[in-house]
Amino acid sequence: MNKGPAYGQVGVVHDILKDSNGQTYVAERSDAVAAKTLFESIEGIDIMTPSAVALPSLQQALASGDVDMMHALFSTSVVVLKGSRKKTQQPL
Repeated sequence: MNKGPAYGQVGVVHDILKDSNGQTYVAERSDAVAAKTLFESIEGIDIMTPSAVALPSLQQALASGDVDMMHALFSTSVVVLKGSRKKTQQPL
């Protein structure tokens, strides 16, 4: 786990977070596993690890009011856009 904030670094991430008043969130492994399980049970597809890590952060942003429901729904669709590992390995 990175103990320093992401915007403490110099570069593109710093610039984007600063210009957008962006936030960073900490997603514990157990939260990512729970979000992955929940998503798979609701949507019926598995998601890759980066998406599983992003979902708890999105849940935190929604709970804190940093994003509204419409942005959360859009962000969720972007987070899982790459699809499921099992489904991407199936032949067309």
